[in-house]
Amino acid sequence: MAQSLTVVARIDLSCGHFDALRAEHFVHRFPPNFHETFAIGVVEAGTAHIRTHRGEWLAEPGSVLAFSPGEIHAADSSGANGVAAKARDYLHHRWSKPLRLSVVAEQCGTTTFHLIRSFRRVMGVPSYAYLVQLRVNRAQVMLCSGSRPTR
Repeated sequence: MAQSLTVVARIDLSCGHFDALRAEHFVHRFPPNFHETFAIGVVEAGTAHIRTHRGEWLAEPGSVLAFSPGEIHAADSSGANGVAAKARDYLHHRWSKPLRLSVVAEQCGTTTFHLIRSFRRVMGVPSYAYLVQLRVNRAQVMLCSGSRPTR
């Protein structure tokens, strides 16, 4: 397993300053906290489950996070993240095939109930709604590239 690294640096500008955060192989849990300045973070590797008053989401590699001064936020790479990420990846690989939630849960090494709760909490939508949107997006790409609808 790759080593976890989180770096925080205060960047001073003529108009003020902000905190810059960089995380590689995110494995730490950060309890609810806030910064006195704007905080901007980049996730370079690993995933982070982010929670603020604005909601919850999964920050993956390439994600840029921005927090206002005083905005309370928390982050972790909990098991829910792993389950949701595995389920999302499974859905992306098998979007065109019939799927049963029990099979997705089995592939993720969890129960159907835990998958339902974890996926919705981390991704913000139920797994079925995610799959429907994924299928709509893929169909749109296929139609725009010249594929003909089938009957």
